Amino acid sequence: MLPEFEQALNEQQLQVVTDTEGPLLVLAGAGSGKTRSIIYRCAWLLKEKQVPPWNILVVTFTNKAARELQQRLEALLGFPVRSLWVGTFHHVCSRILRNESAHLPFASNFSIYDEDAQKSVLKKIYKEHDFDKQKYPVQRVLGRIGRYKNRLLLPEDLAANANEQTQSKGVHDDFESKFLRIYTL
Repeated sequence: MLPEFEQALNEQQLQVVTDTEGPLLVLAGAGSGKTRSIIYRCAWLLKEKQVPPWNILVVTFTNKAARELQQRLEALLGFPVRSLWVGTFHHVCSRILRNESAHLPFASNFSIYDEDAQKSVLKKIYKEHDFDKQKYPVQRVLGRIGRYKNRLLLPEDLAANANEQTQSKGVHDDFESKFLRIYTL
C-alpha cells in the first residue's frame, strides 16, 4: 500500500500518516491537506498496523466534515468502516454515553434536547401542572437543572437531600419543593 500513499501525499503528509508512535499534533493552514492526511492515516492504521476500527477516534467540528471523512476513507479502502469512531464532539460523547448506559442512571435510548426544546418542554410542564412562570422563571429553572446535571445529581438525589434538610431544620421551602417537582417531571 505504501507506493500509492507516496504518490498521493507530499512529504509532510506522509510523515503525518506513518508516524504512529505516540500522539501527533498537526498544525497547518487551509488547503494544506489535513483532511487527506487524516484519512490516509486512518487507512494506514487499519491496513498496515492492523488497528481495529473501533480503536480509532476522529473528532471533527461539524457533521458534514464527519460524513465526508467517513465517505472518503471508505472510498479509499473500498469497504465500509462502520465501527470507526468518526463524529463531532457531541456525537462521540453521546455514543460513549449510549455504549456505557449500563453504568448510568438512565437508559441508552435517551434524547438530548437543545435549549429551545428544553424551554418548550418546561413550558408544557408549567401549563399542564399550573406552575407560575413568575415564581419559577423558566431560565432560572433550566440553569439550575443544568448545574445539577453537570454534578450528576438527579431529582431523586435532591429529594433525599431535601427530606434530610426538612427533618433536621424543620424548614419547607416552597421554591425548592416546586423546583424538585419540575425537575422530576
